[in-house]
Amino acid sequence: MNEKYGKLFPRCADMEERKIWQTGKGSYVTALPPEWARPILQSMDRNIFVSKAVCNSIPVLFLSPKECYKTRKLTLEIKKDDPDMLLYEIVTAYLKDFDEVYVKFSDGEPKPKCVRALSSVQSKLFGVTVRSHGSDFKVAMSTKPESIDGLLDDMFMLYEDLYKINYRIMNEIKESTISEEKLDGQRELIETKESDIDACSFLIKRLLNRLLYTPWLSTEIGVKDFADIIPYTTLNVNLERLGDLQVEIFNALCALAKNVGENASNYIHSKSNSYGYLEYYSSAHRMVKDSYRSRNDVERLKQIISTKNKRKMLKKDDIKQEMPYRPGYIEAEERMIIYDLIKNFGNEHLVCLEHEIWGMTGNATNIAEAWYNMKGLS
Repeated sequence: MNEKYGKLFPRCADMEERKIWQTGKGSYVTALPPEWARPILQSMDRNIFVSKAVCNSIPVLFLSPKECYKTRKLTLEIKKDDPDMLLYEIVTAYLKDFDEVYVKFSDGEPKPKCVRALSSVQSKLFGVTVRSHGSDFKVAMSTKPESIDGLLDDMFMLYEDLYKINYRIMNEIKESTISEEKLDGQRELIETKESDIDACSFLIKRLLNRLLYTPWLSTEIGVKDFADIIPYTTLNVNLERLGDLQVEIFNALCALAKNVGENASNYIHSKSNSYGYLEYYSSAHRMVKDSYRSRNDVERLKQIISTKNKRKMLKKDDIKQEMPYRPGYIEAEERMIIYDLIKNFGNEHLVCLEHEIWGMTGNATNIAEAWYNMKGLS
């Protein structure tokens, strides 16, 4: 790499080779940083295409600079009253950075389920408005560039709100002070916050997709290096999953409380060991919090990453069992206490709770790895 471009892109200054992919019989592509692409795009009149970079579920468009500022429209002709397929098509258009989607009903008669689905789109996707045009509908999609880091912070704060609600519920179950009315009263709040996490996640995917064909937006959304699209996608996916897990934990807690009543306290806490699901949940959250907040703490990130695949052989009642654990957060002996509660009561909701809480620790290691990879240390 020559001195000129090395200064523009210091992370690759010492690289002598870059991977080249063949995308067709006579088409090849290689990765370029935004700092390189910007002057090239500005200085050349002919179409230049930003090629494919597969990042999990992010759809990638192939657009030239001349097409970037055109209003991108899509028409959907609806023949069946299938709201799930309609929502899928609209969300896909949103992720692909379309500006307008026209929903036309083939026989001129709006399908009732599809119309109800359209009315819910505005609450699911940021920057979307739905207007009726006779028997048809126009879905307008207008989103301004926003900081990816800011959106991730919003997702994390919403996740923490969900965790705090579940923690209070779990504590009240432990203290035998919970009521079904209170549980039912929290459901709408839980679902609203989880929906907001999903909306942030969709917007991040839309913005990262836009970046691939308008690299000059990198400064506005805070992505300095195309290589960071992958770790940013990892962060987005795992924060979205953490929101889903909180809803699943809430549902498991509701089912447990309703099925076993006041006895639920004994199901989730071992008095003889002074440990139970509340402590287990708290430790998993502490690991998630440490991983997300340690973006600039390389040693902490390495410590969290090192907890992957840790196992310890435990012996109980002359039976040996290899127990996965997270050093510094959830010890093998503590997880064994949770397993004993499941074994003693044989309740399916306890199994779900354990699976979902342990899943949070997996998201934590993924988040730590994403920050670590973003620093180019891997």
